[in-house]
Amino acid sequence: MIESILISGNLSKLRNDLIGKSLDEYIRLAKQKQFASLVVNRKSEEFIGYFKSRCKTEVLEQKSIAFPLKNLTESEFSDPPIDTEQMIFHSLRNIPHRLAASPAFWTSYHLVMVKEGCIEPSYLAKTWGGSTGRARVEKALQSSNENERPLDDCVRTVLRRLGGLPEARGSVSVFQDCRTARSWWRGLFADEVCGELGMDEDKVWKALRTNQIWEQLTGYVVQKLTVLGDTKIRIPLIAYFALMEPIPNDREEIQKILNRIGQRTAYQMMGILSPKENLEIIESICS
Repeated sequence: MIESILISGNLSKLRNDLIGKSLDEYIRLAKQKQFASLVVNRKSEEFIGYFKSRCKTEVLEQKSIAFPLKNLTESEFSDPPIDTEQMIFHSLRNIPHRLAASPAFWTSYHLVMVKEGCIEPSYLAKTWGGSTGRARVEKALQSSNENERPLDDCVRTVLRRLGGLPEARGSVSVFQDCRTARSWWRGLFADEVCGELGMDEDKVWKALRTNQIWEQLTGYVVQKLTVLGDTKIRIPLIAYFALMEPIPNDREEIQKILNRIGQRTAYQMMGILSPKENLEIIESICS
């Protein structure tokens, strides 16, 4: 039985020790160099040990935290294709929502994947369309004495990909910055829409994988207009985006739709209506 590491405390302190603005810049740089070196030194046990020595942890069996038992390429991990996203969701389908919104859970999840050889720590440093994570970190380490910004950026990327960086980005970070968590939440939202409204799964996934729809939707649900997080509103909202031809990817257009629905909820109790009834309302005010 595979043992799973579950971080149960001190993760926020670890992150602050690496990026905290209150730290002396020389101390912060030294800590970032140490951490970045572990990302690229090809000794996974040392990378895992960094977290185990600084965080409170529990040990659970695999049945408590499932994970995809397959090796992922760096590109699959940094920008998961739809089949990988669906695999992530289905392998973790039954976890509580509170865990899926927890940076500690996803950090734990990724440490298990590193331990089992499913991913390399350097994958966590890769950005979209750029060089490999290893090349990026090694370059940042080489230039850190002259310019510490690239190294700081690398460390922040690793922390975001591990489980989100709420200290810098707020609670939305886990939904947007942690690619594995993002895949799970897309899967949950797609499952809800298809189950409730009988929508075509491919269309729903296409809408949720559209960059600006995901960025704006999660930003509004988590931080700006939390009323849109009500399943009776969120489900028909996602369905509306999936039914649009073409599916929008313009930030201002999507924000206008979200704001119109938010304004409607101010004087109409959409939360007591069914998702189907709310879809009709959304179509009437947004079409």
